[in-house]
Amino acid sequence: MDYDLIFDLSQISTHAHSNNYKGLGIGVYFTETGCPNPSYLNTSYYSQENYCNNGIRAHATGVAQVLQRTAPQATIYGYDQLNYPNPDTTNPKIEIGSHSWAVCFDDEYCSEDAAMDQYIYDNRVIVFVCAGNKNEDILDYWVSSPGKAANAITVGAVDPSSNYYEWYSMWKNSEVGNQKPEIANYTNFNFYDVVPFTDNYGDTYTGFFNGTSASTPYSAGFAANLLQQYPFYKRHPELYKALLLSGEKINISNANSHDTDNNTIAAKGIARYSSMAWNHRNRTWSGTNNCCFNQYNQIVFEENNISVGVHYRIAIAWLTSASYIAANNTIAQDIDLNVYQNDSLIASSLSSFNPFEVVDFTTNSNSNLRIVINRYANSGSDNVILGYSLWNDL
Repeated sequence: MDYDLIFDLSQISTHAHSNNYKGLGIGVYFTETGCPNPSYLNTSYYSQENYCNNGIRAHATGVAQVLQRTAPQATIYGYDQLNYPNPDTTNPKIEIGSHSWAVCFDDEYCSEDAAMDQYIYDNRVIVFVCAGNKNEDILDYWVSSPGKAANAITVGAVDPSSNYYEWYSMWKNSEVGNQKPEIANYTNFNFYDVVPFTDNYGDTYTGFFNGTSASTPYSAGFAANLLQQYPFYKRHPELYKALLLSGEKINISNANSHDTDNNTIAAKGIARYSSMAWNHRNRTWSGTNNCCFNQYNQIVFEENNISVGVHYRIAIAWLTSASYIAANNTIAQDIDLNVYQNDSLIASSLSSFNPFEVVDFTTNSNSNLRIVINRYANSGSDNVILGYSLWNDL
């Protein structure tokens, strides 16, 4: 589909660009084998950060072009080969990462997942990773690495003409058991104003770019626009994940039949800019392991100004260290979410393996909501890095 029509579907054009939110002042990095063709980019907003040992590549060009067309004033930093850059050494600083590459096509939480998890845990960069694409050489639909990383936001691929998951979009959860992918986004971008070129490896870039390789930088560019509008989300990957999960979505028609091990709301819809940028209430908690929770291992507070008969969605998400996952094949803290109104439980999310929880409900009164975040299990070692987001459709 022509890229400007996809922008309309996601409200990038009508709600972000039309209000001049184009990623200005936001640094976004990506890693590829090779570098993009600079003649396809606005080099005023692009910086190649290392020597291009693998030359100009068609795939890298597609990734960079999706990023830059989606967030045309974000500063894009390109790296040839795997890199986890120091986010504080660039100007503007790196706030977002985008990875459209894949390894480890089985259920193993492998070293690339651990490296990704630790990078996000230590640096608080919001990182999007592709779920991976099935082909004849890959035996099953395991989400590929580093998309198994618990702290990353893993992205599936949806056809914008049908709102169906693409058949090849990987979806099976790893041995850790956490839900992957957490989100899905559009693919099949047609940049119709591009003159084709063939790189030195024989791959031709025609201006058409697809796969989870395309939906991932699209999600990263979307985030860059939003971070310009709301700088508060900078260095809060846990909060941004909660925001993504809590907003209203465009329904993915075959979500249940495609991702059959998904029993949450996650990755069953496409985010719209309006549902991300408005009607949210957010909170964060951060500190050592013994911070933030009371003697009952709970965080309790109330939400006021609640309307009767209104659709609400609430999500929490938190970060976990790579060393704990690698040693135990599970997350370090199991945190649950319960919502009460008029002393009655109206919604709860109690998953054991996810580093997030989501509830979805419609109120039957205008009484305050009592939010109870309960830490059910705790390793005693990981820091508390927890985000909360409430959305309503008023």
